[in-house]
Amino acid sequence: MPLFEAVVNSIQSLDDSSVKAEDQKIIIDIERYPETEDFDALKSNRGRKKEPLIKSFKIIDNGLGFNSENWASFQELDSQHKLAKGCRGVGRLLWLKAFETVRIESSFLEEGKTYSRVINFSEQNGFQETLGPVASHSTIETIVELKCFLDTYSKSASTPKTTHGLAQAVLDHCLWYFLREGCCAEITIKEEGEVVSLNDLYEEKVGKDVERSTINVNGTKFELTHLKFRTNTTGHKISYCAENRLVKSEKIDGKLTGLHGDLEDDKGNFSYTTYVTSDFLDDAVRVERDDFSIPQSSESLFEKQEVTFDAIRSNVLLASEKYLSEFLEKNKKQSSERISDFISNDAPHYRPIAKHLEKEESFSVDPNISKRDLDLLLHKKKYELEQSTLNQGHKLEKKGLAELNSSEFRKELDQYLSNISDLKKSDLAEYVGHRKVVINLLEKALGKSDHEKYQAEEFVHNFFMPMRTESDESINSSNLWLIDDRLAFHDFMASDKTLSSMPITDSKDTKEPDLLQLQIYDNPIAVSEGGKQPLGSLVIVEIKRPMRDDYSPRSALKDPINQSLDYLMRIRKSKVQTRNGRPIANADSMPAFCYILADVTPKLVECCESWELTPTSDGQGYFGYHKYYNSYIEVISFDRMLKIAKERNRVFFEKLGIPSI
Repeated sequence: MPLFEAVVNSIQSLDDSSVKAEDQKIIIDIERYPETEDFDALKSNRGRKKEPLIKSFKIIDNGLGFNSENWASFQELDSQHKLAKGCRGVGRLLWLKAFETVRIESSFLEEGKTYSRVINFSEQNGFQETLGPVASHSTIETIVELKCFLDTYSKSASTPKTTHGLAQAVLDHCLWYFLREGCCAEITIKEEGEVVSLNDLYEEKVGKDVERSTINVNGTKFELTHLKFRTNTTGHKISYCAENRLVKSEKIDGKLTGLHGDLEDDKGNFSYTTYVTSDFLDDAVRVERDDFSIPQSSESLFEKQEVTFDAIRSNVLLASEKYLSEFLEKNKKQSSERISDFISNDAPHYRPIAKHLEKEESFSVDPNISKRDLDLLLHKKKYELEQSTLNQGHKLEKKGLAELNSSEFRKELDQYLSNISDLKKSDLAEYVGHRKVVINLLEKALGKSDHEKYQAEEFVHNFFMPMRTESDESINSSNLWLIDDRLAFHDFMASDKTLSSMPITDSKDTKEPDLLQLQIYDNPIAVSEGGKQPLGSLVIVEIKRPMRDDYSPRSALKDPINQSLDYLMRIRKSKVQTRNGRPIANADSMPAFCYILADVTPKLVECCESWELTPTSDGQGYFGYHKYYNSYIEVISFDRMLKIAKERNRVFFEKLGIPSI
């Protein structure tokens, strides 16, 4: 703000002078402290150096200068001298807010003679002024030097650090002077040979892309200047001005349907800004020029007569929407295509709710939105539909008996049932989509890693169910459907836990070697089906490391079939019961299913033959029934399991339009 104030003062000084428009010049010189090393960066071997901090600014102009009239005004707080130009007489106080001292050297013409006035200005000493005549041929110019930029402001993240960044900030603040008739003086920023022309920057960013319109807000007139910025765009904005200066801006990305990212016309990409001006804003601006004394909204009886910020904004947005209609329609079309493409190729589970999105005229997305962000957005919209449908159901439940036969109730009920149907279809599609992801990831996991090694058993184990968890701890995280869809339903399930910790047994034997001393990868998953019925069944699943081949037939530790049957017998002997403690009839002989998931290696084949199991037709597994253990036994290779899982689910994938796997 101190820099902006000094530049605006120079512009006004030139406006008041007799200097021809083409000869009017303002130069902003930047002085920095010596370059310093970033020691923290050097320690971390990044080797970077800090951007040298700005020490001072010099603002030089060839305007009217500090003649007697301007000098008298400068010494007076709250001066009315330039009130007509929007000056409040307090801008110079901002100089000492951010800088230690200010030095002004001004040569000017007065009564046909040339004078030089030097002013030193500081918080401690106030004004110190010297005045004297100079040679008539001396250059007429004023130099305002803002010295020793305080760290609080120079290091602030909101303070531009580069020459170009400062030029952009000054242009944004003073843009109105470039837009007015007669344009603006030639303004340049210089620093060690680098020169940035604000006039060139204006032409590059805006050029001739300027259009004006007016709006009326509760009887008050506002002027709008619509601009297309071509370079270094920072989003779409409304900029509120007062007394020929920018006061504040607010981003409006997403506040108009289709207003996302850069827009595009025949000249290329652009971002949109509308500048709002009016006598009303001039009168309402605060002394600090950083905001307006305007109520945000109104809930009074005179709401339609009051001018509030909400009313101004909504009317400006309507005008902006009209100005940008051609580009917004293009973005809406691209948004629809982006959503449709994403649903078709990546997220078919959103297809049932797509028609609800189409009904929302205000819903659109940035055509360049990432898949991740679009997925999150659609998930949010689905959640909103679920909440709306839930509220709709509660309202219907409260209807009186007399209303149930009305056509209006029938219409609301049909809408409610339609929404429920769409949401359930979406949930089912999401679940099927989850299955495809699990199959694909597991298939990748079973291959060799970059180090030519297969995954450990624990890694594979967690695909089926997280280790050391029970049913309540892993809701919706079990993927036993990979083996058999029936295994998705159960009364109790535990993964890699001791018998003593399972509520389906009364075992106290926590030190049983066969269970407690097994390796973590060899611990079983135990499933109890039908726990609330008089009869139940047990399922034991053993998972082995891919391509393992160190098995030994009938070994207690190295025969997975023997391990599974041993677990089964221990569970039966511990009086199997439901998870709620209810006894199960004939629990000691209840039927059981033992699955061993492992690659069929030569040593595993020896184990299968030892137990007299029958090979499958494809040679990728073995199966059989053991009468003594009253258990069905199946050894399934990972390849066979994946193949069968794909075949079982392929029809669902095809119905959803998911690419075949």
